[in-house]
Amino acid sequence: MLTHPTLDQMAGLGLNGMAAAWRALTEQDPGEALDRNEWLGMMLDREVAHRADKRFANRLRNAKMRFPNV
Repeated sequence: MLTHPTLDQMAGLGLNGMAAAWRALTEQDPGEALDRNEWLGMMLDREVAHRADKRFANRLRNAKMRFPNV
């Protein structure tokens, strides 16, 4: 399976966290092989964390804190 079209599809769907997890898992040592369920679980966890971080960053930016550099 080609990874570039898969990564392009993930990026097109806005699944940037999942695409980052896919890249990290494909670069992993083959001796640490995970089954499909573990791969999917890790990719979904990364996507959820990525979206939560993005939401937090947006809220922080929109909060217009009095001392933003502190």
